[in-house]
Amino acid sequence: MRQRAYGLLGIVGLAVALSGCSAKTPSEATSSGQGTLNNVSKDAQIEADVKAALAADPALKGEKITVSVKDAQVSLDGTVKSIAAHDEAEKDVDQVVQKYASVNAGVINNLLVASDRTAISQNGEGR
Repeated sequence: MRQRAYGLLGIVGLAVALSGCSAKTPSEATSSGQGTLNNVSKDAQIEADVKAALAADPALKGEKITVSVKDAQVSLDGTVKSIAAHDEAEKDVDQVVQKYASVNAGVINNLLVASDRTAISQNGEGR
């Protein structure tokens, strides 16, 4: 009788121990920081946050800035009207990227500033 009780106790103990070792659900795997799916979803989240930050900045209203993210590296492309807009966009993105320091997020600012020469020729001066 004792042997049977110890055997049953061993089976219950094993079942309890194994219940703590469960497989990760897809959402748990995504949030664990591992896997390609996580990289894609993290990039998408970073891109959404960057676009929201740029859209919320009144100093960048009307600027045509394209945002892309790959492996947590944010690329800004397009042409802005001034150096101030160029710097403002980078500042906004830096603030977002700081939230993602754990994934080594960064900024590649490829924004071009419309030249003063273009502005002069559009005004009819300097011809």
